[in-house]
Amino acid sequence: MEHTADNRKNTTRSFLRKAARAFAVLIGFCLVCGTAACGGTQPDTEKAVSEADAVKEGQEADKKAQVTTEEGKRATQEEKETAEEPETTTEERETEPQAETADAAVKQVRDTEYETLIAGGLSKEELEFVLAYGPQEIPEQGFRDEDYVSLLNSLCMASEENAEGSMIEVYGVDAEWNGMYSLADVNRMFRSFTDRQLAEGDDTLSGYNVRVEGDAVIFAGASIGRVSNAAVTSAVYTEEEMEICYNYETRTNGMAAEGIPKKEETRKALLKPGADGRYQIVRIEAAGGREAEAAGAGEQETTGPAAADTQGFPAGVYFSADPSGGSFRGSLTVDPVGVAVYMEWSGGTGEGYETIYQMAADRAASVSDGVAAYELQFREENEFRLTDDGREVTAHSESGEDRILYYNAGQGTLQEEDGFLWAPEE
Repeated sequence: MEHTADNRKNTTRSFLRKAARAFAVLIGFCLVCGTAACGGTQPDTEKAVSEADAVKEGQEADKKAQVTTEEGKRATQEEKETAEEPETTTEERETEPQAETADAAVKQVRDTEYETLIAGGLSKEELEFVLAYGPQEIPEQGFRDEDYVSLLNSLCMASEENAEGSMIEVYGVDAEWNGMYSLADVNRMFRSFTDRQLAEGDDTLSGYNVRVEGDAVIFAGASIGRVSNAAVTSAVYTEEEMEICYNYETRTNGMAAEGIPKKEETRKALLKPGADGRYQIVRIEAAGGREAEAAGAGEQETTGPAAADTQGFPAGVYFSADPSGGSFRGSLTVDPVGVAVYMEWSGGTGEGYETIYQMAADRAASVSDGVAAYELQFREENEFRLTDDGREVTAHSESGEDRILYYNAGQGTLQEEDGFLWAPEE
């Protein structure tokens, strides 16, 4: 029994010594590895992990901040460059070259350029004169011979009466008291709206008592009975065409006598380059354009007795001759605005008279198809005597009788109520 008790004591002391040595080893390991490795508390362990993660995240944040800073510097530089050179949109890139091309193609006509650009070498003042007294429209089928006679009369007489011969030089009269005008000046004016040129030996207008001798065109002019004016307001051109806008005004002598205001409107002339590269009038229209003109035409009546009047007044120069073969002559000149000048004169004495009328359509008259009736409303009458310096008025009258004329469009003739016929001479 005693022996068993001693053995238990020895075993217990041996266990305690082994446990003490193990505990000592454990204490040493803990001192070397730290409290965490020795089984420290849970909060201490999580704190250590969190601090390690924070350090790692801080390092990554520093790297990201550095990258962001570099990108920010580059973005700032790009914004600075963009501010200095604004970005051009696709639409702007497509439009700007076209706008530059258009600006380069369309040019303003300067006052000093007209003589080099307009056919005939006309100055601005001469072109305005043509727009005032030349053709008021350009027919699509071209001018007829009687149109050229009417235009010749209008331009020459307007120059002599209203422009004091500054546009077309006046040479005086021939032995039969016909007016003589500069052929070169007439042809220059004509060239601005037609290729037709008058020349010696060309007798196509001889039936209208128009002839060319040397440097003069000779004919018996009739007063146009009106004062007109054209003032260019703008003129632009490209290689293909020229567009001229202008204010047009006209007033007949009768309108002036009765205190009727002048007729005013805005017009546009279109010009195209001819064979010599200079621009020639090819169309004249109201400034509103061809659409407005067509709309106005649509409002006109095209049926009934006055249907022939829808084409306007029968502009032209009409002649008669003394049936007995004497030297007394007569002419009737109708311009596009309806001013009609009736003139009779003696080739022997140079004396005669002219009567100025304003035409108006007589819609109440009963006429056949293709015939239009016109009332010639008296305006004034002048007796004159032809001299070497021109025409001298010897008497003036503002009273007279009205007349009725019938225009036959098919024959191109005018006939009075008593049957007297006005027609281009054959």
